[in-house]
Amino acid sequence: MTMADVTQELATRAPSGNIQPIGTIYAHAVADLDFMLHAMVQGKPLLLSQDGWSAKTGIPVPTSGLMTPEWLAGLKVDIAGAQEYAKVVIAAADNALANLGDDVLGKELDGPFGKTTGMGILSGLAIYHLSEHTGEIAALKGVLGGKGLPF
Repeated sequence: MTMADVTQELATRAPSGNIQPIGTIYAHAVADLDFMLHAMVQGKPLLLSQDGWSAKTGIPVPTSGLMTPEWLAGLKVDIAGAQEYAKVVIAAADNALANLGDDVLGKELDGPFGKTTGMGILSGLAIYHLSEHTGEIAALKGVLGGKGLPF
């Protein structure tokens, strides 16, 4: 809902200072959910690397991490494509949470802050991370003259 009225022009604007544009924040948040769900938890390739999603979105497949200078340099977000990619990633996350078993969700993994489980990564990191950036995007929309939250 927060991204529904974000245009390509708005996605590329940022206020002065040390802050990324909305499109960059959105690309990072969605690609990171894809990374946590597929690469970290399931040991699978990212959706971003399949079905032409990288080209459709302008989001490069990360080779060493998201938000690195190299990744940011290759980022040319197509906001409409990124919104379609987000729908696919969120549907995959919903499906995973509904259908993955304890063997995957309960498996101990090395997370960014130490040992955790697949469920810990998905619930504590991925979902929280996505909501955190949603708030950041809403605040930026307000600062840039738009309606921050959709309600």
